[in-house]
Amino acid sequence: MPVFFFDIHSGNELSIDDEGMELRDVLAAQVEAARALAVFAQAEMGSKDARGQQMAVWMRDAHGTVMEVKLTFAIARRE
Repeated sequence: MPVFFFDIHSGNELSIDDEGMELRDVLAAQVEAARALAVFAQAEMGSKDARGQQMAVWMRDAHGTVMEVKLTFAIARRE
């Protein structure tokens, strides 16, 4: 099975995946990337200081970048 790596970009932070994950194919890796972004967004939304931001997963395999999965969200409070 191919190994996919998921580098996480959130705001100005970058987290490089050095371990990777064995997945059946690119579609399975795409689903995993989307799940990861949903979890990160949910955690950020719960932050008192959350105003919104863009998050991305750069997915790569042994040959290089396969795809980028992005999520942008914004919080507009009416105070």
